[in-house]
Amino acid sequence: MATARFVANLRPQTVEIFDAAGYRPEGWLLSSHRLNRRTAALAEWAREKGYDLFADNGAKDDIEQVIDLHRAAQEPLRHRIRDLRRSLGRDRRIPWPREVPAGLRRDARRAARDVVSEVERVLDARPPARILDEQLSMDPTHLIAPEDITNACLIGLGLEREITGWTTADYRARARITVDRWEAARSDPRCRDVRVYATLGAPDYNAARSVAAMFARAGIDRVAFGFAGVNLDATALDVFWCGNRRALAVPAPRRHVRTAEVLFGIRDGYRDERRRLRGFHALGLGSRAQLTVLAASMDWYTDISVDAMSAVYDAVRDRTLYSSRGWGDRIGVLEGAQSVLAGSDPGLRSTFLRRLRRSHGHSPGDARAWWESVQRRDPTLADLAPAEPLGTALPVFATARGGSDAEQSRARTGHNHAVVDDLMGAIPSSRRADWGREAIATVADQRTGPTRRGLLAAGQIATTAGE
Repeated sequence: MATARFVANLRPQTVEIFDAAGYRPEGWLLSSHRLNRRTAALAEWAREKGYDLFADNGAKDDIEQVIDLHRAAQEPLRHRIRDLRRSLGRDRRIPWPREVPAGLRRDARRAARDVVSEVERVLDARPPARILDEQLSMDPTHLIAPEDITNACLIGLGLEREITGWTTADYRARARITVDRWEAARSDPRCRDVRVYATLGAPDYNAARSVAAMFARAGIDRVAFGFAGVNLDATALDVFWCGNRRALAVPAPRRHVRTAEVLFGIRDGYRDERRRLRGFHALGLGSRAQLTVLAASMDWYTDISVDAMSAVYDAVRDRTLYSSRGWGDRIGVLEGAQSVLAGSDPGLRSTFLRRLRRSHGHSPGDARAWWESVQRRDPTLADLAPAEPLGTALPVFATARGGSDAEQSRARTGHNHAVVDDLMGAIPSSRRADWGREAIATVADQRTGPTRRGLLAAGQIATTAGE
């Protein structure tokens, strides 16, 4: 039976948090750009303990380097693209090819060529053989082969194909680099017992389907895709591409539309070639709502895995917990405290929070007594400081000094990981696509705003894909 699991990023803090609670994650991921003496020792520890270990290729730093180099120079171009989109009217977001001025198209294509030139320089500076040596030094069970990073850089700079005029053939040409690097890794004798993934680069359904078919013909049976940059996109779409350009029922965030398009495009590319996709890894897919789309898009025989740092960032930086109900909906510490004061159960269940309550206490009665003493005014974050009465009564929601090392932050980090583990564990292999489409509809009904619109768009794409 195919599996669905969340793998945690292998860092000293996460290892310590899980170890202290006796919690065993479903696997670990370590990127080659984070490899040092300490993380190498952790990798050795993970393998000795029998964990699966995913070795990422460290492309994230390279992508950020290219984007940072070009961002300022391309700012005027981004303003021109933004002005074009605004000129289309309130109900439209994407121009037809004939509506893109020739000068804008020319300058966008030139900018894309500049990006490609920089990508080539960055790729040459990190030879794939050196990356592979770093990855294999971890003794991984799974390996994300060195890759081309052009697609991620173009997306990060807002150079979309409706503006640049890039064709599917252009994306296939860049993908050839990834195929060559995958073949070099797969043929290395040291990878004989390692599951090797090729990272696909595509901006939409049509390109993803074409590149996936190319991967299938090359014998690639495990694919990865990087979602971290995709989910930083703040733009919206009124159309999607599945073969032809099609109208969305309602405009939706591009990050949701692109996620659905790419996932279904990968599935259909493999179906076109009558090849089974044995494994799919979603790099940086931190949105719990989008896990429903992942489930809907992958056939029953495909092993699914996901990693994301958002479980840590949300816990530490945003002081946010994932609800054990509502498909991992976010609950801020202030919202959680207000829920307890109102006599409600915020639905937070995990071994990590139970341990924190045992060690630091948990007294809704004391919290409500304090609330009465202040005439039921709205609590503030200042009230949740650990030394304040409310923070003392409800340590799960207490603000914490000391960043990720604070007890509250550590418990919330572990809790968020555990919730995502449970969500992934709920995804079946049999009837997976049907289950996923039902989950998309259910979670869309539970959410509001951009997430709801994004899931509705994903549901529409799920119905259309493969036609």
